[in-house]
Amino acid sequence: MQLGYVASDAGRWEEALELQERALGIWRTFVPNSGWCGPILLELASIDSALGAHDRVRTRFEQALEAFRHIGDAVGVIRCEEALSASANAALTAG
Repeated sequence: MQLGYVASDAGRWEEALELQERALGIWRTFVPNSGWCGPILLELASIDSALGAHDRVRTRFEQALEAFRHIGDAVGVIRCEEALSASANAALTAG
C-alpha cells in the first residue's frame, strides 16, 4: 500500500494502480472490513482519474463510501459523498 502511494506521488500511475489493487486484495482477503480499504479505494479513484479511466472512478468512490460506512468513519463518508457529488456535477457540466 505504501509503495503504491510512493509510485502515485512519482506519477508512475500504472505501477501505483497495480500496487494499490494488490494491497486492496490483500486487505479484503485477510481483514475484509479493515479501515484500510476505504483509503485505498480513494487512492485508486485518484489513480484511475489520472489514467483517464473515468468510468471506474465513480465505482471506486461508491465502494469507498460503503467501506467507510461499514466501519463508522464519518470523515471518510463525507469525503466520498463530496467526491461523488463533484463527479456528478462534472458529468452534468460535461454532458
